[in-house]
Amino acid sequence: MSALEWRFEFPEVLDDKGTFLGFDIIIANPPYMRVQEIETTQPLQKDFYERDFLTARGSYDLANLFFELAVHLARKGVNNNIFIFPHKLFNSANGASLREYLMNTHAIKQITHFGANQVFDSAITYTCIALFNTEATKTFRFKRFALGDAFKLELDSQNAYIDLKYDDIAAASKLYGNNQWIFFDDPKGFGVFEKIFANSSPLSDNVSVFVGLQTSRDTLYVAKKLSETANSYRILVNPDGRTDEPLVPTREFIVEKTFFRPFLMGKDVHRYETLKTDRLVFFPYYVKAQADLVRIDDLKQSYPKTFDFVMSNKIAFESREKGKAKKLKEWYAYIYEKNLTKFDQDKLTSMEICTSHPNIALNRAKIYHSTTVYGLVAANSAAPRYEFLLGVLNSRLFWWFLKSTGDTLQGDARRMKTNYLNPFPLPELISHENEEHLSDLVIDLIAKKASAEPSHSIAERESEINQAVYKLYGLNEEDIHVVETETNPIFAPNELILDID
Repeated sequence: MSALEWRFEFPEVLDDKGTFLGFDIIIANPPYMRVQEIETTQPLQKDFYERDFLTARGSYDLANLFFELAVHLARKGVNNNIFIFPHKLFNSANGASLREYLMNTHAIKQITHFGANQVFDSAITYTCIALFNTEATKTFRFKRFALGDAFKLELDSQNAYIDLKYDDIAAASKLYGNNQWIFFDDPKGFGVFEKIFANSSPLSDNVSVFVGLQTSRDTLYVAKKLSETANSYRILVNPDGRTDEPLVPTREFIVEKTFFRPFLMGKDVHRYETLKTDRLVFFPYYVKAQADLVRIDDLKQSYPKTFDFVMSNKIAFESREKGKAKKLKEWYAYIYEKNLTKFDQDKLTSMEICTSHPNIALNRAKIYHSTTVYGLVAANSAAPRYEFLLGVLNSRLFWWFLKSTGDTLQGDARRMKTNYLNPFPLPELISHENEEHLSDLVIDLIAKKASAEPSHSIAERESEINQAVYKLYGLNEEDIHVVETETNPIFAPNELILDID
C-alpha cells in the first residue's frame, strides 16, 4: 500500500488551519501477525514499530499497534473506535503490551464478549467487540454471552451490560500474577476472587504439573494389550488401523514387559474414577535417579522379543518428525526426553481439555500418560494429601477460577495445562481436621464410583465436597451464588476429548 497525505486525501479531518482533528469513527478488524513473523517479513518496519509505538513491546502482535494508532487518529471526546478482535488478546502473552496500554489510558469504554460463540460463518475464532477512545474513565460497560445465547438479538440492549471498574481489573490481575484482564459476569466476582487469594499460596508451591510423553508417533509406540504372562505381553500395534505414512502395519507381537508401561489417553481420565487402560506404551528407558536409554545391543541380547518389535518397525521409528529420529543415539529413543522420571510415583492425573468440569483422578498405580493428559505431583513433603487436592481441583470453585482465567476453546471448554493451573491459590493454613474431612469425602466418592452406586448418591457426595471447599476458602452464601451461577450447569453428558499423535 502506498503512503498518503492526510491533507489531500481526507481534508474533512482537518480544520480551516490544516490542523488534524481526527476521524469521527474508526471501524476495524485489525490484522494479526506475531513479532517473530514481523521480524522475518518486515525487519525495517519492526524497528519503526518498536521506536514509535508503546504497544510494540515484548512478544507483541501487529494488531496491538492498530489500537494505539486508532486512539491517535480519532476525534476526541466520543466512543468512536470500534474494533472486532480475538478476546484472547486480553489474556495471551502477545497482548500484554496492549493490555498495559489500555489499562494506563483507560481507553476501553465497552466490551461485547462473545465467549465460545462463533460470529463468523467462515472462520473458527473467539471474538469480542471493543469501543474505545482517549477519554479516561473509571469504568467500562461489559457483556459476555454464554454459549448458545441469541447474541444478535441483544447486542443493542444496554440493559444486558454491566459496569466493571478498571481498579477491579487491575487488582485481579495483580492477584493472578500477570497483567491479563480477568472478567466476571457479576461484579461481585471480583470480591470472591480476592477472597480466595487471601492468605494463600499458588498451587505451584505445592504441586508440580507436567505434561505426558511425546512419542512423536503414538501409532507406533502405543499398542493395545491383548494378554499377558508373568514376564511378557501380547500386544497389537496400531490397533485402530491408522494409515499414516510410512505405514505401521496392524500386527501382533510378543514383547518382554520391561520396556512397556500401562498408558492413558485423554479419554481414559474421568473425575474421581479408578483409572483403567488396555493400552501400553513402548518406553525404552531404565528409570532410577535418571532415565537411561536401553541400547540396541542390549535389546538384542537380553530382550529378543522387544528387539524383534523394534527392528520390524525400524523405518517408521526413523521417519519420525521428517527423519529427525535418525540422528538420535538410538533411532527408537524419544525425540523430546521430557519428564521421563516423573511417572513412577503417586500423582493426580488430569484430562487436558474439559468442557463442563475438571476431570482429575487419583493415580497410585503409576500409570504413564500421553500429552493430552497432565500429571500433578506433590512438590514437597508439606503438600496436602492427594485426596484433599483432588477434591479442591475437581470442585466447582476451581472450575469457576479456570473459566474466568483460561483460554476459551470449542464448546466453551478449558485447558488444564501447567500455566493455567499454577496460579490457582491454595490456603496457606489448612487445619488437620479440614484436610481429613475433605480427604475422607473424596475417598468415599471414589469408592462409590468404583461400585457404580446410583447417580443421585454420587451427586450428593460431590455436593458435600463442593461445600467443604467453599468453607475452606471462607465463602458465604452470596459468594457461593456467584460461583455456582457462572459454572451452571457443571455436569454435561460428554466431554470434548482430543488425542493427537
